[in-house]
Amino acid sequence: MPQAAREYFRANSDRYPVLAVHGPLAADRDWDASFGIGLAWLLDGIEASRHR
Repeated sequence: MPQAAREYFRANSDRYPVLAVHGPLAADRDWDASFGIGLAWLLDGIEASRHR
C-alpha cells in the first residue's frame, strides 16, 4: 500500500506537490512517527491559514 500511495502522489504531483516529493508519510511502517508527521503537517497548515 505505501508504494501505491507514493505512485499515486507522483502521478498527481501537480495537485499534491509536497506529498509527491516527500511521500504520503515519511515513516511508512512506524505508526507513531507517521502520526507525528501527519499531526505536524496538519498543525502547520492550520497555523499558516490563521495568518491569512
